[in-house]
Amino acid sequence: MLSLLVAISLADDWTGAQVPEAKAVESAAQPGPLATDSPLAQPYRSPRPSLELDAQVFLGAAPRERHRCSVTALVDAFGEVLDAAAHDCPRDLEASSTQAVRGWKFHPPMQGDKAVRGHYEVTFVYVGGSVIVPEKMKAERLVRAEPVAVPRWPQPPPTRGGPQEWLEEQGATSARCVLDFAVDKRNAPVDFELVDCPEELAAPLLRRLKRYGVDVRGASPGDGKLYRLEWVYEL
Repeated sequence: MLSLLVAISLADDWTGAQVPEAKAVESAAQPGPLATDSPLAQPYRSPRPSLELDAQVFLGAAPRERHRCSVTALVDAFGEVLDAAAHDCPRDLEASSTQAVRGWKFHPPMQGDKAVRGHYEVTFVYVGGSVIVPEKMKAERLVRAEPVAVPRWPQPPPTRGGPQEWLEEQGATSARCVLDFAVDKRNAPVDFELVDCPEELAAPLLRRLKRYGVDVRGASPGDGKLYRLEWVYEL
């Protein structure tokens, strides 16, 4: 699948997102071992990764699956990235992840009134063949690769009604519903498979998807490709 087209999540920049937990290192004047008591670097420009060819092939061979890649960045007293290293990461995603972070810009880490060297860590979550819906992610950054499906519904399915009753019966405040489907030539979702979703939670999603249909990016409707929708109901 060397011809795989690529798109990343809709946001070009994650500025203002919640800062993941990170460690920091000692001041630029005294480089040394990692020090957890040093200040954290804060990014103000964090553009999305551009997928290298090896990442495109990797994600194309494992569609709909999520793959995490963590990157640790060493930031100097001027807010420039000195180095970035990937860990807990599939090898084919390392280059895309580290290249992205090397291009980020940070506010100079401060210790009192002095700018010092800092350390920042981020985890990217890559997924191909997904359905674009809002997701709440705290310390992780979602990266979507084409093909993707975009629901045409004017509003997502609400929690009230059947899903709310189910959650209350289970004594839960939230639940995730995961389902796969294909898209026919009329942009209608077909061939649904409940991957991990109680029927009470799946029913509102299925009704809304069938009623409004979806748009496909990076592929053609009716080509048999599957797309994964991961939806979270919350009280």
